[in-house]
Amino acid sequence: MTSPPAIPPTAFSIMRAQELATATATVLSARAAMIRVALADPANANHAELERMVVEKAQAVTEIGRLSWLAWASVASTAMNAWTSQARIGAAYASAVAGARTPFDLVAAEAPLRPLHRRLAANGKRLSAG
Repeated sequence: MTSPPAIPPTAFSIMRAQELATATATVLSARAAMIRVALADPANANHAELERMVVEKAQAVTEIGRLSWLAWASVASTAMNAWTSQARIGAAYASAVAGARTPFDLVAAEAPLRPLHRRLAANGKRLSAG
């Protein structure tokens, strides 16, 4: 038994976008008609669907808020981890410089800065070439 061929991510994304566009047009059209009927004749309105619209909107806004909060929390966590890492490097360097007794000790004190220097130099080259 073989599995179906994998759909490339771009094709999958385009298919989902098409489905979303089609469903959006269908839902907006149908619900706009329901709202027109409800405004013209409230007694014959589709109250279940009208209620569903309100509940769905509240759920969607809540979910968007939750996902936004999680995204910002992730950004804050990443920033804090980067800051903590840099603080550790700075503290190790300051400690090594403070404890240096000879010029050789000062050269050795630069060891914690080497990874930072490599990354900054590589980023500088990459960004200036672009």
